[in-house]
Amino acid sequence: MGREELLKYYEKFLILLCKIVKLQSGLEEKGSLIALANENKTKMVEQSLFVIYFSIISVFLIFIGFIGKLGEYSAIAGIVSGIVLFFVSIFIDDKVFKPKREVSGEMYYNNVIEPLEKDAFVIKDAIDKLCESSDMKNYEMMIPEKYQTIEALNQFVIILKDGRADSQKEVFNIYEEEEHRREMINLQQMQIQNQVSMIEMQKQQNQLSEEQLDELNNIKMGQRKISKQVRYGNVVSTLDFLFKK
Repeated sequence: MGREELLKYYEKFLILLCKIVKLQSGLEEKGSLIALANENKTKMVEQSLFVIYFSIISVFLIFIGFIGKLGEYSAIAGIVSGIVLFFVSIFIDDKVFKPKREVSGEMYYNNVIEPLEKDAFVIKDAIDKLCESSDMKNYEMMIPEKYQTIEALNQFVIILKDGRADSQKEVFNIYEEEEHRREMINLQQMQIQNQVSMIEMQKQQNQLSEEQLDELNNIKMGQRKISKQVRYGNVVSTLDFLFKK
């Protein structure tokens, strides 16, 4: 291939890869929305169950307060009523509230989750078609796997547009040289950053040593003041003692 033909070849492959990456990003977004929708569906069911059981417990407590007036039979009546109310609540939940929850969950699935799943299926099907296309297979045969990235192809296009290469072999060689140069620059930058960090640590340690030295000097000065005050106090006490005599 000549330079112009090779340039068009790389540009077409680059456009194809960009389409696939964009679709993959959309598929990941749909997957996140589906997971969030399923989580919201679970929360809806849990909230409805909480309301139901809270209502049942409230009724039970009111009933216990009422039968408490029965005197010595109140304990037995409370136990029996609690057992009866428990089985009644299970029956009511199974016959009344459970079907409503299922209908509500089904409606939520049909209106929210299912459309998202259909969109995700369409996107996945489009990705599969692009990956299995004859163009993609041709590109995969012509270009080594290590160069089948948007970053590498973009550099290939720049190299050819700048006129620095006329063949695919020259493009690969120049790309490898630039990659090696970039790696060396990154390594040097990391070394410089490490040196800067070491200097900053030494500065902090030196500053800490200076602060400790200042603190030690202050302690010594304080001890001297205390010694002077003690000596002065001893002299005053001695004079007072002599004059009193």
